[in-house]
Amino acid sequence: MRNVESSQTYRVSIGNRIGRRIVRAVGRMLYQLFARMKITGLENVPADGAYIIACKPISIFEPTFILPFGPDAREALGAVEVWREPDKKILAQMCGGIPLDRDEVCREALMKAVQALRSRFALLMSPEGRLAWQPGSWRAKWIVAYLAEKADVPGLPVGIVGSTGDFLKQVISFTRPRLEMRIGMPVRLPALAMVSQDRREALRQYADRMMLHIAALLPADYCGEYFEPFQNLQGA
Repeated sequence: MRNVESSQTYRVSIGNRIGRRIVRAVGRMLYQLFARMKITGLENVPADGAYIIACKPISIFEPTFILPFGPDAREALGAVEVWREPDKKILAQMCGGIPLDRDEVCREALMKAVQALRSRFALLMSPEGRLAWQPGSWRAKWIVAYLAEKADVPGLPVGIVGSTGDFLKQVISFTRPRLEMRIGMPVRLPALAMVSQDRREALRQYADRMMLHIAALLPADYCGEYFEPFQNLQGA
């Protein structure tokens, strides 16, 4: 893949800044009203500089929970479909973000993501590149490792527990389901400059390491193929 280089400063429009304030305020109110929340690990959020907030979304509730309450996710990298689907595009247009086509190497989206990180924005993304829709993990894509290396920033693993398929049903029935955000320690991926193997495969392996750190924050049934490997994280 061609190198993605840019020294331009990343900027967010005034309209999106206003939209994010509105979404953050409304999101805080709704989650506090309809769910019993618990957030741990906020002390692990880097106090300065850019980083990648890496989460494993089961549903649309993970990003909408992280944005109001979690680390300072000032930018988001999401599937381009979010900007097209009727039930999501209004929110996406209000908040803005970086649309990514998951079926091809989208140079423009990667350039914008690198620009955002180099401009000291935190970047929210899923290493899997999609919603899982149920507990269990897809194989991580190489993009999270590419961005971490290119912008020279750490990844911040975040695990969300309780956002399964029955979450909305419980909200509608006024049972106030439990929703928990667990924030792990920042992870620096090893430098890739000296790898002798295929670069794309090396990026995938380092992306897997990020998924292992997310898996360590989640119950076993959320982890899919990462269940057994994450138990050996401390020795990795």
